[in-house]
Amino acid sequence: MDREKLLEALIIMAGADGSVARGEIELLARRCAQWGIAEERFGAMLSRCLDQEVDLDLPADLESRRAMLRQLVRMMGADGHLAIEEKKLFAAAAAAMDISDREVDELIDEVMQDPLG
Repeated sequence: MDREKLLEALIIMAGADGSVARGEIELLARRCAQWGIAEERFGAMLSRCLDQEVDLDLPADLESRRAMLRQLVRMMGADGHLAIEEKKLFAAAAAAMDISDREVDELIDEVMQDPLG
């Protein structure tokens, strides 16, 4: 999956509860550095995703869908608080991707084994 699209999904998740906490910003910054996304580009993406109604761009292939869900789980936990809005967004994304409850549980278990991923 395109890394900018994945970062956009993480930004949308970070802002799902109406605010972006320090832990979420730190995780987003780590992903930008890891994925080679420039600070200026990140700033523009952050502003666009938080200031406008932006939909998640769901990946077509199964492995990219799983990768996105893993990253979304990490983002949900980045601020130490699981907001209901984040849970709803995650559930809607998993359902739209045709990921079963069993697969979701497995992905969450994987993330718990390696939370910084």
